[in-house]
Amino acid sequence: MSILAEATSPDLLFPELESRDVKGALEELAGKVARALPELSAEELARGFVAREALGSTALGGGLAVPHCKVAGIDRAYLAVAVSPQGVDFGATDGVPVRVLCAVLSPSDAPRLHLRLLAAISRWARRPESVEALLRSRDRTVWMSQLQEAQP
Repeated sequence: MSILAEATSPDLLFPELESRDVKGALEELAGKVARALPELSAEELARGFVAREALGSTALGGGLAVPHCKVAGIDRAYLAVAVSPQGVDFGATDGVPVRVLCAVLSPSDAPRLHLRLLAAISRWARRPESVEALLRSRDRTVWMSQLQEAQP
């Protein structure tokens, strides 16, 4: 199983974000993650995502962004994946609106794990069909299958 599949679950896959701006999308995503993982605070996650985004866009191009933050008090990493059907302007260098968000949450004391997840997402996203498969389907089983096929 890939590190991406290990870090996620169907409860952390969100086929439809409604927000049309970066801050709203990050706050909406944080709220959805906190509902799936009640031990986490939506406000804390939103602050972490927004603070990281203020340092520079997490858009990788090709319609993908990887918002990420470190969270005190968790003992494992999580990957949440969401689709914004209408797209959000994250200021990507290629000008393409972000439609897929892969959010990484990792323990604040595990920088290597954090970097491993970010690198795995980058490798996975290099295959154009990876992102396209998420956009074509709203089926979480299909999404999990895509993440399981990611290279370690």
